[in-house]
Amino acid sequence: MALLKIILVLALVYYFFKIVFKIIIQKFLFRQIDENLFHSNRYQSNEYPKNEGEITIHSPNKKEKKIDKNDGEYVDFENIDD
Repeated sequence: MALLKIILVLALVYYFFKIVFKIIIQKFLFRQIDENLFHSNRYQSNEYPKNEGEITIHSPNKKEKKIDKNDGEYVDFENIDD
């Protein structure tokens, strides 16, 4: 009988902590996600102000190719079937 009580108490403690941690973690994570989304949206809206209906495309700066004179010339060879 004592073994049954111990198993029952352990099961109740397990489920209690499982539920409590689930609630605490959800509240903490959702708060962090909401704060991150708020800060990222605020940053993006201040970075590129635009009028309603205006479409803008922003692309990263294109870097020029730097070719070293010591690299040589690239030759594309093709296989010829006899």
